[in-house]
Amino acid sequence: MRVTHVMASAAAGGGATYLKWLLPGLQARQVQSALITGRDGNLAPDMDAAGFAVQALDFMRSRTSPTLALQLRRQAGLSQPDIIHVHGTRAAFYSNFAGLSRVCPIVYTAHGIAFRKNQRWLRQGVMKAAERIAIHRVAGLASVSRADLQALRGLRKMRHTAFKYIPNPVDTSRFRPADIQEAKLRLGIPVDSFVIGTVSRLVEQKGVDVLIRAAAQVPGIDLVIVGSGHLEGELKRLAVSLGVNCLFLGERQDIPEILPAFDVFALSSLWEGEPLSLLEAMACGVGCVASMTPGAQDILEQ
Repeated sequence: MRVTHVMASAAAGGGATYLKWLLPGLQARQVQSALITGRDGNLAPDMDAAGFAVQALDFMRSRTSPTLALQLRRQAGLSQPDIIHVHGTRAAFYSNFAGLSRVCPIVYTAHGIAFRKNQRWLRQGVMKAAERIAIHRVAGLASVSRADLQALRGLRKMRHTAFKYIPNPVDTSRFRPADIQEAKLRLGIPVDSFVIGTVSRLVEQKGVDVLIRAAAQVPGIDLVIVGSGHLEGELKRLAVSLGVNCLFLGERQDIPEILPAFDVFALSSLWEGEPLSLLEAMACGVGCVASMTPGAQDILEQ
């Protein structure tokens, strides 16, 4: 079987991590995978280096580009897939815009739905309309979040569509409890310090500014932020202005070694699917606190 995966953003995050697990797992089960993704991160070169057929398109430049839709249709056809597996709203929207359901069946995995974000009603309406287009004509719809799956089912009647909740996986051979003092020393943090940390893209959705402002209200803590994004400079200036002792580590590949250094893992997202970083912190035995998003509630209230 040949499966072509489409993910619009190639930036580091839960979606990219999901694909880096999924494609090798499918390959081990004799499923041949190709990938069409964006140019805004390292997913394309990483998967190419892993031996998968990869094409990069400029998905993130426009939400409604006919040219991009034609490019996607051409690239998907060249891979001659039996199934097209789209990941995320933008990839699903473009796949329907490009008429890929005429090429072969489409399966859509939602990693989070943007219309949950607290925003003006007009923009929320636009995002709901985009999601309705995204789920149109899909043969199967999966979500990493039960709450998101229910919300998507309510958008339109899809009598011939199969629905499935498929939670995010965690590699517990990598993410597991470790000595907290050794982990702190590895980062150059005093072993007697109280560390609140997060792993996050530094974008509006993740609400890292909220975490920094909250940390400013709690004296005597160290805040550690792992991740990168276009808000990095602004968040660094905010931490300095509020007097928060904050260590920005940037994008890292050694997250399993960093997480055990946290006394508390904090997730301040405005909206989420099922937060992979939260699951990874829990697997490392770290106490967790999160903003009340449906995805975080699914995990922490079980």
